[in-house]
Amino acid sequence: MELLQTIKKIFENAGESLAFIKNETTEAKKIFYFYYKDFKSINKLNLIIKSLKAVLNSFYIEYDINNDFILKIEVKSQLNITTFESILKKVPKNKNYLLFGIDENGAPVYESLKKIKSLLIAGSSGSGKSSLIHSLILSGLLLNNHLYFYLIDLKAVEFNLYNKLLNTNRICEHVANDEKSALKIIIKFYLLIQKRYKKMMRAGLRESNETPAVLVVDE
Repeated sequence: MELLQTIKKIFENAGESLAFIKNETTEAKKIFYFYYKDFKSINKLNLIIKSLKAVLNSFYIEYDINNDFILKIEVKSQLNITTFESILKKVPKNKNYLLFGIDENGAPVYESLKKIKSLLIAGSSGSGKSSLIHSLILSGLLLNNHLYFYLIDLKAVEFNLYNKLLNTNRICEHVANDEKSALKIIIKFYLLIQKRYKKMMRAGLRESNETPAVLVVDE
């Protein structure tokens, strides 16, 4: 039932509700059927499914709807039916780790922010850049109780998933989705870094021992 709860949770976080009807399971895939109560926009459904794909990034996700508002979600595992949450259980908590994905054997691939000072993710359209970014953000939030994220989303669609976490000491007070708000976020982040540099200089330190802060930009 873990997959089912994950799917329902993603829709609930987006402000939508699903009524579970039934599921079918084979060795290769799981198929879930829901009644999509508040179906209003195919564009919004596409965005929610995109968020679902980001969370379940070790799966192939397909979906279909019919005239009776029955939503069919088909989940095919690349390796086996393993959820994002079960992969996270294999990663040590509160060590500033971010999850990049899984290797060919299904083992988690992760690294500490102490080693990753900056990261550039590049690739062609549809190659999975945003899915990787979601994996890094979600794993950072779920694995660590103290990471603080500053989010800039110039496409204005990728980071809506995190709006409910605003002002919770996990995400900066707003997700920037235009040039003006992005500049405010960057200035806040710059001032934070300068403040920490001054503390490090006074203490004679080369690295800060304060709560890590992460600036993420998806353009």
